[in-house]
Amino acid sequence: MKREDKIKMAVSLANKGLTKKEIAEKLNISVRTLERYQKINSELATKIKENEQEIAQLIKIAFKVAKGYKNKTNKVLKTKAGVEVVEVEENIPPSPDMIKYLLNNRDRINFSNNPNKDSLDRELLELKKREIEEKSVL
Repeated sequence: MKREDKIKMAVSLANKGLTKKEIAEKLNISVRTLERYQKINSELATKIKENEQEIAQLIKIAFKVAKGYKNKTNKVLKTKAGVEVVEVEENIPPSPDMIKYLLNNRDRINFSNNPNKDSLDRELLELKKREIEEKSVL
């Protein structure tokens, strides 16, 4: 496949919101090669930068939800004098689900739903790797 075709495919994948690493894996190229493509194609560079900024923003929101936050809203109240708009500060408590999600994805070894299964899966993966290596040596 030509470099120009890979660049077009990279732009298409970036438009779908994939990360640099995901794009590189799909195109079977290194991240460094993708970075060289970005220098050649400004559309690709712009889209990847936008995706990275959006992901960073989502991570910030996830941390905010996990920690809890205060939200200011306007509420309309009926009073004897008529209708009054009042600014109310609402306390949003921390989200246990978001805390669990972030911890599971940031530190799977210490914060796993099933640490025994994770440990066994890692051991199984190592055994499969060794088996493949042994077959390739023979």
